[in-house]
Amino acid sequence: MKPNFLGIGAAKSGTTTLANILSSHPQISMSKRKELHYFDKEEFSDDEHSLNNYYKNFQTNKIIGEFTPSYLFMPKAPKRIKDCLGENIRLLAILRNPTFRAYSHYCHAVKNWRGEKYAKMGYPVEDLSFYEAIQSEPERLTSGLYHIRHQSYFSKGLYANQLKRYFEIFSKQSIKVVILEEYIANPINILNDIYDFLAIDHIPESNFTNIRLNSQSDGKLTDSDKRYLDMLYKDSIIELETLLGRELSIWK
Repeated sequence: MKPNFLGIGAAKSGTTTLANILSSHPQISMSKRKELHYFDKEEFSDDEHSLNNYYKNFQTNKIIGEFTPSYLFMPKAPKRIKDCLGENIRLLAILRNPTFRAYSHYCHAVKNWRGEKYAKMGYPVEDLSFYEAIQSEPERLTSGLYHIRHQSYFSKGLYANQLKRYFEIFSKQSIKVVILEEYIANPINILNDIYDFLAIDHIPESNFTNIRLNSQSDGKLTDSDKRYLDMLYKDSIIELETLLGRELSIWK
């Protein structure tokens, strides 16, 4: 089955919780595996055999889709999505305060990437402090040593640049942007907005409102690191406000 809906990001912004909620809706069929990473591969193929293998992940329903958070970040993903799935695909992005998102991403790397599973997949071991990792990020990403998804703690929070690539290809009516902190404050209303966006029925929500902030964080983000990241993200947040036509004082 050909999907008509994609969750595109952002990583460490509640995407797992949201994907689980959507998969529980009777009018939605999500892929059994959350992150298929079809459109963000470095070696991408859209031949008939490759596409058919991708489509095998889905079952028929009114809404058919998957959630791969790195689709928002990877520059080539928007055009690949349009070429394969068409311009009417519905796209959903959930965004988190970029400073806390970056720290959560870093903590995930520190805690998990030393394990055998990630070593076999070629993930880098993170030995730098959070501040050092942010300082080293431009050099790391241009080195070509690792996939740019891995150590892009800061870069993945530059949401305005990432969404612009989608708005250049898809209509704004095709893209729903959710703010995680607003979901936390009012989950039922936000979920109903998403259901309206997908043109499906509202369903009662009783046990779908819990979401763990900073679930990958180890310790507390220091005040000095927070001030530093907030300063770095300031212009990007202002740009995002202009792009979305709304204020984001919840992050300031």
